[in-house]
Amino acid sequence: MAKKEIYLAVVIAAPGYPDNVDKGFSVPLLDDLPSDLQIDYAAVKKDGHNLISSGGRVATIVGHAKKIQLAQKDVYSYLDRSNLQLAYRHDIANQLAKFERDNQ
Repeated sequence: MAKKEIYLAVVIAAPGYPDNVDKGFSVPLLDDLPSDLQIDYAAVKKDGHNLISSGGRVATIVGHAKKIQLAQKDVYSYLDRSNLQLAYRHDIANQLAKFERDNQ
């Protein structure tokens, strides 16, 4: 049986996305990511040593774990303590996590 791996992606967006996107927000360089997380930047521009938002979808953070509940916990714990001025949904994979819990 193949090893089960879960990847959970949460988009970090600029305020006002998708209709009236606010630009120019500081985007933290999330270089202290745990090994089970990765970030892919999108709508950013470099300003000296800083990243500034330049569009709607600023970045995507991806968690990797053996269960969706663990990936979800890791991604959201990291985002919640990052004090971002940017927006992200807090319900990504909730239905799958509930299904996983109910069928353990």
